[in-house]
Amino acid sequence: MNSSNPSTPAVALASLETWLDSLRGEGGYTGPVAGLRGECMAWCGPSHDWRWEGLLDGWVARHRTTADPAHLDSIARAMLDLRNAQLADGSFPSSSFEHNPLEGGMPHEPAVMAAVLRAMRHLREIGRDAPEGASAMVERFVEERLLKSLWTKTLRTFNNWLQSDFEVYAPPAVASIVEVLLEYGDLTGSAKRFEPYLAGAAESLLRLQFRDGPLAGALPVSSTDRASASPFLAARCLPALA
Repeated sequence: MNSSNPSTPAVALASLETWLDSLRGEGGYTGPVAGLRGECMAWCGPSHDWRWEGLLDGWVARHRTTADPAHLDSIARAMLDLRNAQLADGSFPSSSFEHNPLEGGMPHEPAVMAAVLRAMRHLREIGRDAPEGASAMVERFVEERLLKSLWTKTLRTFNNWLQSDFEVYAPPAVASIVEVLLEYGDLTGSAKRFEPYLAGAAESLLRLQFRDGPLAGALPVSSTDRASASPFLAARCLPALA
């Protein structure tokens, strides 16, 4: 409901942060999901989908603006929550947004890990270590989930599921993975190792871009959906392409 009370950006931001704090439960942020493609009202427990992306990027931005160490504490706590929730195969429980509590959500998991890596870069820039286990969490996600499970040798891109010969891939998920590999390569000093994966992933995005018609320039939600595009999900591909 819209409020008639006058507010300032600072008041609005403080109110939003207070509300977000009220949604925090044991191990993460709770609450139902109301998304563009569906809702999940049955699962309201801690989730590990792309809500963490906005939180982590927001705390980094807040710290850059205010230098308040409380935002660094929020970043560290988030990394520990994610580390403690990670499964043995590198995926996360309740990471499928409107399909929670399913694990292995795409593009949610790589979007979260990309935000974790951006936050780790910020911590390095200010001389603060990431919390214990954060680097190992990202390594497990990259090595076990992305490279071992989701890379398809036939299509030379990344799937949403475990079958390496599955012929469907999703540009928003591939783009989020590109962000992860770029940041991870920089973090570990192993960027050259990921060049074949990045080249294949980028080429798979270019293959699907609409070249003409009313959707010219857009990217579809998946490689099999050639009749429509989501502005929100297409926009997620811009940082990776840039």
